[in-house]
Amino acid sequence: MRFLLFILFLFSCMLSKEEQMLEECKSQRKRAYTYMIPLINLYNKPTVKEDAPLSYTIVTEVTNKRCEAEAKKNQYNLRSN
Repeated sequence: MRFLLFILFLFSCMLSKEEQMLEECKSQRKRAYTYMIPLINLYNKPTVKEDAPLSYTIVTEVTNKRCEAEAKKNQYNLRSN
């Protein structure tokens, strides 16, 4: 029984960096859409107002893809707690 608990403890401690980075990517993307799009709509000039959210969305999605690719690179690196 102790051995089983010890093994479970090791597995929980040795999560890969990939999972940690993917969670950070998700929260970063969520914050970007939750807070920045309303601010862009509020403070931009009327002529740029239509294009700014679209441009920001494209940049956010490209950044998210890069973040996920970086997480995949760290698939076999273990997280240091």
